[in-house]
Order: sequence, then C-alpha cells, then structure tokens
Amino acid sequence: MTDPLNPRLLAAVCHDLRGPLGAMGTWIHVLNSGRAKPETQTQALASIAADVQALGALIEQMSLLGTALSEKEPMSLVRLDIVPLLQSACSYTAEGSDVVVTFRADEASLCIQADSFQFQTLARVLTSRALTGCAGSRDLRLSRGKAHAELAIETTGGAPRALSIALVRALSETQGGSLVEETPGRSGLTLRFPLAVA
Repeated sequence: MTDPLNPRLLAAVCHDLRGPLGAMGTWIHVLNSGRAKPETQTQALASIAADVQALGALIEQMSLLGTALSEKEPMSLVRLDIVPLLQSACSYTAEGSDVVVTFRADEASLCIQADSFQFQTLARVLTSRALTGCAGSRDLRLSRGKAHAELAIETTGGAPRALSIALVRALSETQGGSLVEETPGRSGLTLRFPLAVA
C-alpha cells in the first residue's frame, strides 16, 4: 500500500497548493487596496473563483487518496476485466460533471491483474476534474500489448497536475502497473498493467 507520507506525494501537494493560494493572496491584496478599477475587480473575482475550484479539485484528490489508504481489506490482486470498470467510471463522470469523457477499447474484454477497489479509485481520478483541476475533455483509449494492457489518457483544458501524476503513479504501482509516459507540459499520460494469465 502507498505510504501516505511519501515525500513525492507531499511535494506534489505543496506544489499544487502554492499556485492557487499565491494567486488568491495577490488578488485579495489588490481588492483590499481600494484602488482597483471595476474591470480589475471583475478580473480579480473571476481569478479567485477559478482558484477556489482548483483547490476543490485538490481536496477531491486527497479524499480519493485517503479513501484508498484507509481501505480496511488488504489489497488483493485478482483477474479483473477493466473494460466495464472504465466504462462505468466514464458514465458516472458524464452524469454530474463539466468534464466530457470518451472511452474506446480495442476489445470488448481485457483482463489484468489488479485490485478491484484500487483500480476503481484510479479510474475515478483519471475521469474526474481532479486530474487537471479544470473542466475540459478526457479521451481514454485502452489497447492490448504483448504482456500488458495500455491505457492512454489525453486531456484538453489543462495538463495533468503534479499531485494527479503522483497519485496516478502511486495507485498504479501498488498494483504492479506503471506510468510509462510523462512529459512536463503534455496533456496526456499512458499507463500499463500486466495482463492476467489466461
């Protein structure tokens, strides 16, 4: 199980907190000065609102991580068909979110060795606003490699946040998976999981 005090995760949390908190502090100082023009006040309030949403997404990520870490049952790697799990996560997101998610799978069924609860938590992170901290679209493509299942995730509206990447990596590696593609500033991630033995 992932260590909740993992330095990489803590550093990612601090990194993602600094941006919106710093911007909010700056805009509040401008508003409190009493010298801001009406258009500047409008800009300040819009920026603060966006930063509040970003902080909400960060809290959502930490909640997901906390849920995963507090799961009382020991992790159990089993044969798991991830096609319906990913379809369900995408459908759930589409019902009550401003993130537009599409999912494509090369096969109707693709089984890996994974923990059901942990993989569902991972799927929620990948399909939610928490991944980038903002609205946009998410395209998930699942394909089969020689010895692994490959899940490519492309986003619009923002690149994956530092905490998101750390969280996705942690939830993947605890199940024997890996984050095989991560380039700063890119809008996509690629995950690999070992295929289940037939």
